[in-house]
Amino acid sequence: MKRSKNKKNVIWLHSHFLYWMGGTKFIYQVISEIKKSRKIGKIIIGVERSSNLIKKNYQEIGLEINEINVISSNNIFYWLLLPVFLLVDLLNLRRLIKKNNLKLKDTIVISSMFPMNVVAEFSGIKHIQNCYEPFAFFYDEEFISQFSWLKKIFLKILALIYIPLDTWATKRAEVLLTLNTTTQKTIKTVYGRNSVKTQAGVDSSFFKPYVSVAVQKKYHGRKIVIHSTDYSPVKGTDKVITAFARVVEAIPEALLLITTTIDDSARRTVYEQLTEKLRIHNKVRFLGFVPIKLLPQYYSLASAMVQGASSEKSGTTSMSLPVKEAMCCETPAIRPDMGGEDVQDNKTGFLVDPNNTHLLTKKIIFLLRHDALAKKMGKMARKTIKEKYTWKKTAQVFLDQLR
Repeated sequence: MKRSKNKKNVIWLHSHFLYWMGGTKFIYQVISEIKKSRKIGKIIIGVERSSNLIKKNYQEIGLEINEINVISSNNIFYWLLLPVFLLVDLLNLRRLIKKNNLKLKDTIVISSMFPMNVVAEFSGIKHIQNCYEPFAFFYDEEFISQFSWLKKIFLKILALIYIPLDTWATKRAEVLLTLNTTTQKTIKTVYGRNSVKTQAGVDSSFFKPYVSVAVQKKYHGRKIVIHSTDYSPVKGTDKVITAFARVVEAIPEALLLITTTIDDSARRTVYEQLTEKLRIHNKVRFLGFVPIKLLPQYYSLASAMVQGASSEKSGTTSMSLPVKEAMCCETPAIRPDMGGEDVQDNKTGFLVDPNNTHLLTKKIIFLLRHDALAKKMGKMARKTIKEKYTWKKTAQVFLDQLR
């Protein structure tokens, strides 16, 4: 069969772009690179809901976000009436295809996760699934454990009803793409399918070592540790804070900066209360959502980036964009061993189980006390990220499948 010489159109389906976090940033960066390819025609982005901030980011690169529903997966009514909302998604997807005059034979749908993979399969168009991980609300026990017993029961019911549908769509996808070797293993276990590794990239021209005079003055004389979270228990922020309480006993000038991808005042209060209980409330700064343009400065300021997440089934744990971004700013990272694909133990940081409070404390103190060695590890970290993790390489994996 002859291949069409026409450019391939891409429709990317994602549940929602409400928060500027790992999965959302991943799609934005990949689409930005794919857009540069001469082999690609129109790029259509379909999400059920999106924030104005993210719409603006896409407008700046010349793309429009199309909202195809009235609510999304962050709303309980969505799950109670899921078949109805999936039908709405499908009908609006077809309208987008007609509106943009897309020929189905020259169009490929990329879905990110359940239930968008189901919508993609029902569209009848060639479907590539970008599976960060098997759907966490169904398969990740550690993630599910953070919820109340009532929500756990609700998730159990949803899983019983919809796991067969998720499995059907995932197994029918023409290609499965995923983040790394850790998520490849999980996908193989859950779905029985092989997948292609994409990795996640970092823009090294943006994430680079730099701290303004103003920021230097603000934190003069402090030994900085940085941690990124969304305040959900699976991120292990409590583990980082608990270890840091021991760090300040040895290094009183130490200061923990906590940034977030989602501003959740209720959950933030829980962690603020923990710092008060541990008597370190004056040693921890909750920075909230830091503007993207300032992130490299905070990463560069720190002597260590500490990740507290430890779920082996979580793609966001094994991918961890903040870890890679900080490393690209010459900051060594401390994270659990999830395949060893970014942090090289004792070379660009340390691989530590965050549940091991004693060892986590020890490694943080080591980096704060050994400036010269920490800087050497940081330089090696940036070199590693620049060589192995670029968005151009990530996008090329997608482009190789868009044919």
